[in-house]
Amino acid sequence: MKETNSWEYALNAEQAEVALRTMAKETRFNRRVMGQRIDDIIRTTPNDMSRAQVVQSPSGIVYVFFITPRTTSRDERRAELGNRCLVARDLVPSAKTVVGIATETYDPTEPGSSFDVCYIHCEEWTPDQHKQAQEIREKFGWFPDDRKRHVHIDEYYSETPTEIHRKYTTDTTSTRNVIGSISMLLHA
Repeated sequence: MKETNSWEYALNAEQAEVALRTMAKETRFNRRVMGQRIDDIIRTTPNDMSRAQVVQSPSGIVYVFFITPRTTSRDERRAELGNRCLVARDLVPSAKTVVGIATETYDPTEPGSSFDVCYIHCEEWTPDQHKQAQEIREKFGWFPDDRKRHVHIDEYYSETPTEIHRKYTTDTTSTRNVIGSISMLLHA
């Protein structure tokens, strides 16, 4: 029987499997966009800073991408990732599942990196959980409403790359003609 409410930290491969399978269920386009989001956060976060972003996929799954300095302990990072996932679940009440991914800041002089994963699936969000998430959010100032935004990303252009290049280099007033697109909710 499937458990309806679970909260797991990936400390080993078995626990990470649920989160990885959830991510694998996303469409190829959604996975590409999510990969771009986390890559952007990893590459642009200064080495001495922590940074997190909540992204709601069109599938309804909410993702928390969290980057910390390399000096942050794994235990601290896991705990904060879990709390950020709790807050993210509260920010998007329609979402039943939150997947959190944490790693350290990118430093080309330091080879290797580690990743932590948090998976929350909660069918019913109780008033106590809402209160706990609100208290955490207010205490730490995470994901303020003024940083919330919607983004629109186009999947394919109907023109060839040459036509697109020609259009943008000769006519700056034209609009893009797309075949597919995606809209996402972001909390930074």
